[in-house]
Amino acid sequence: MGRPIRKGGRLAAYDYNLPEVYFVTICTSGRRELFWDAVGASSARPIKPKLSTEGKIVEAAINSVPASYPSVMIDNYAIMPDHVHILLRIDCGESGRPLVAPTVSTVVQQLKGKIARSLGAGVCQKSFYDHVIRSESDYKETWKYIESNPSKWLEKSLIKKDCFAVLFYCIQNVESSFFIQSSTETTEKSLSPVRIMTLSMPAFIT
Repeated sequence: MGRPIRKGGRLAAYDYNLPEVYFVTICTSGRRELFWDAVGASSARPIKPKLSTEGKIVEAAINSVPASYPSVMIDNYAIMPDHVHILLRIDCGESGRPLVAPTVSTVVQQLKGKIARSLGAGVCQKSFYDHVIRSESDYKETWKYIESNPSKWLEKSLIKKDCFAVLFYCIQNVESSFFIQSSTETTEKSLSPVRIMTLSMPAFIT
């Protein structure tokens, strides 16, 4: 069976050298979650995620882009567990043309190369996805998406962990109930069914 054809996320007829704003997404190979420290379910929930060592290296690489390309500005970015969102702007000089004219692809490849050198191995997919920002409303929506994405991901992650915890608690209680009903008379006398069945619910369920 032949390998599936991957649909490109770039516009074939668009000049990527033009002074514009682009919404760029770079994913890790195999969508491995490398850029955040592990998030645990707890009553004191973090407001924002904590970057892992790899995530901090990615952040430093993103912030170094303007030093390599003076005409390129990073308007906003979000580092997610297995991908990165970047709002990237190519500014113009007084003539209306870019001061230096790197393509979006050149900037992204340089960024991924710096990340790979810092980590000692490539962690990003070869391709990337981009969207040309075409209006002010598009820009605002994209900015809002980047800003809210980490907190939404974090909340979903914590909810998922809580659901697993509730399920595990329920399974434990079902097993305890079954054990009490099917145990021998000697075992029944040595246990206190009332004590076992009146265990308080975990704090996160209430």
